[in-house]
Amino acid sequence: MKGMALRGLVLIGTYTGEAGPAGMSRGLYAADWDGAVGGLGPPRLVAELEHPSFIALHPTRPLAYVASETGRFRGVDSGAVAVVRLDGTHFTLASQHASHGTSPCHLAVDPRGEFLVVSNYGSGTAAVYRLRAGLPTGEATVLRLEGHGPKADRQEGPHAHSAVFDPTRDRFYVQDLGTDRLWGYALDRHHGTVAPLVPPFTTLAPGAGPRHMVFHPHGPWAYVINELDNTVTALAWTRTSGALTPFQTVGTLPAGRTETAPSWPADIHVTADGAFLYGSNRGHDSLVVYRIGATDGRLEPVQDAPSGGGHPRNFALAPDGGWLLCANRDADNVVVFRRDPATGRLTSTSATPAPHPVCVVFVPAK
Repeated sequence: MKGMALRGLVLIGTYTGEAGPAGMSRGLYAADWDGAVGGLGPPRLVAELEHPSFIALHPTRPLAYVASETGRFRGVDSGAVAVVRLDGTHFTLASQHASHGTSPCHLAVDPRGEFLVVSNYGSGTAAVYRLRAGLPTGEATVLRLEGHGPKADRQEGPHAHSAVFDPTRDRFYVQDLGTDRLWGYALDRHHGTVAPLVPPFTTLAPGAGPRHMVFHPHGPWAYVINELDNTVTALAWTRTSGALTPFQTVGTLPAGRTETAPSWPADIHVTADGAFLYGSNRGHDSLVVYRIGATDGRLEPVQDAPSGGGHPRNFALAPDGGWLLCANRDADNVVVFRRDPATGRLTSTSATPAPHPVCVVFVPAK
């Protein structure tokens, strides 16, 4: 997009301790980004952390929040959240905090920079921290999800996989793979408290396994990528109540697919202009592209592009809208795709070696 900085940094989260083609990861990495040519430089280690698997940025401060999928933190069974201060090319580990659950896999920062939500997959909990000067403070509010789904091997109980704030900025939703529910909550900013919406959740198709959700930047719609049934669900969003109502479900895999290997969708993003939606498939190892209807929010398939490696767990759209970076965990690479803003189609242009990458985040130049 015109006027956006083309140069910046890309933070790369990884799984540590296992050697691959790009070597053994030791934590959080950063690489220089040149959006003029779609160039991603070699990754360099910036913070030694155990399994820094997801990264979120503060909206106004030079801070990154990193989910650390460690088994124990300060003597208890819990993951951790690390806060990394970004000062140009200098990185400082500012603080670490308990995730108040096991296997933390996602972080969401409220758009005003006052709250942080940690999703803990293993324990089926979400922890909400109040932020002061960008740092978690006080005791976290722990939200304990309930229920189970029909797939006993994956849905024996709740599994909080992500959280997302809606356009009001005062509500958020937790995507629960284990119960096929989207749990809704409202913030009380004055008192720093959290309360469930009424009704407290939206139920998706049995066995869908909602993983990540994104809101449309302009229209009253949201989209959920479902890990267990290879679909995306489109939902109508009501601003006054926060209600979500499903109105379309589309597959993430090509029609007439003949290969029998299992596949699990992972990440989902919408372009800033609201014209296209992208999702990733692990197993099929592809990126799926949809056009979004301007008046009705419905999805129309455009392309299935090979991701350039195995297990594309996470990807990110460049701030200028012209590029997409895909982290392929099992291929030990981050693949750069040029994006056609008119058609939404992707063309791979290069691949940068990176050890077990599972998350990529653009840090635009200030």
